[in-house]
Amino acid sequence: MDFGRTMNQIVMEKFMELSPEESKDMIPHGLTMPPKMPPRKVPYFGQITIPPHDFATQFSNFCFNSLYIKEEVINATNEIRHECNNLLKGNQIWNTKLDENGREKKVLRIEEFKQLQTSAIQIMKFNTGKEGWVGKLEKSIKQHFSKVGKGWFNIEENSKETYEFGKLKKFLMMVNFMMQDTVLNLCKNSVHEFLEFMLDYIPDETLITNTANVKNVFKNRKLEKEESDDEIPIHDGDLEGIKACKRWVN
Repeated sequence: MDFGRTMNQIVMEKFMELSPEESKDMIPHGLTMPPKMPPRKVPYFGQITIPPHDFATQFSNFCFNSLYIKEEVINATNEIRHECNNLLKGNQIWNTKLDENGREKKVLRIEEFKQLQTSAIQIMKFNTGKEGWVGKLEKSIKQHFSKVGKGWFNIEENSKETYEFGKLKKFLMMVNFMMQDTVLNLCKNSVHEFLEFMLDYIPDETLITNTANVKNVFKNRKLEKEESDDEIPIHDGDLEGIKACKRWVN
């Protein structure tokens, strides 16, 4: 950024040195710049002067209001954020990967589609439950705070008044917000992916010539090289649906 600003300043200064006759055809014709600021006085010491202040009091106030005063808190927060990011990377609420070995997505019956989505939701419940995401976060917090002992982050505290005043409650509240944010992003990403998945099967236009000639036009669909509009691959499971449609038309 400093290099870009320096180059811009050099170009601007070179332009400002041109005469009015030479710069009349340029866009910023007649531009005037404010007077240059006087050069700063070089300090005797290579330090920045700050006004007097009570460092001990300010440092004490900072430690009192901050959660990151112990190494265990920083390590636990880092690990919790890592687990939240892993949940977002490898999980989706609905199953939108219906292709087989990279081939064309197979056509499913309603019962089969419901079964796939139910299985995906059950897998998501397991991955985010006690045996998965939540359990890992709980284990991480207990592991990092087990040796803290008495103080702000005592996980063995039995007094409700002390817990309310301590920092452990604030830390757990922060973890709760991180988990809520992760679940929110997971739901948004899943809904967006499911929406795109469903739109892939909705034609942009349906051309009806007669009862025996109906054609769906998918403008955004990418066809394979050996596939055309007239030659759509038919799987074994599609024959029953085609026969039913034919009986309905007749």
